[in-house]
Amino acid sequence: MSPTGPAPRACPEWEPLLLEDASGALPPEAARRLAVHAAGCPGCRAEAALLDEVLSLAALPPPPAAEQRLVAGGAGDALARWKVGRRRARVASSFAAAFAVAAAAVIVAVSPGLLRKAPPAPLAAGEAAWTLPDLDEVWDAAGVATLAADPAAAGTAAAGTAAAPGGPAEDAAEAAAAYADELVAELDDAGIYEE
Repeated sequence: MSPTGPAPRACPEWEPLLLEDASGALPPEAARRLAVHAAGCPGCRAEAALLDEVLSLAALPPPPAAEQRLVAGGAGDALARWKVGRRRARVASSFAAAFAVAAAAVIVAVSPGLLRKAPPAPLAAGEAAWTLPDLDEVWDAAGVATLAADPAAAGTAAAGTAAAPGGPAEDAAEAAAAYADELVAELDDAGIYEE
């Protein structure tokens, strides 16, 4: 209370605008309307002065010039450092890729020489080269019965017993003879076996 009586109160409908005006957030058109009203209203004028005083006490002082320079240049410096780091990373990855390509080229160029088998040693004097053995001799040495033109004889030799005419032994002998003939014909056609 003041000695002359109670302080005039601000108009309730203008109080929110007074706070916005003191903080600097009131749009210009609304600020003009508030100034016109406050010129004729002592309560709103007193409230506006009080709000200005309170907010001025809470305001921070402006930063020193050195701090302003650091803040202004800090973003640019940070961006420049980031760009340099990014450029270095790209150069390093390019060198790594080039090195990998060069290493692959060296491996491709050298690997045939490393993987090549040594040529076989030449034959000693008097040593004969390998030749295809005679199948008849191999069969005889292995004790395999020869296939005769007579299917009954072939069945007897293979089974060790007399073959019944038209029986399974005779059929097997005929099949074996036919297979052996086909094999010899294939080997002969390939130039591997000649009779």
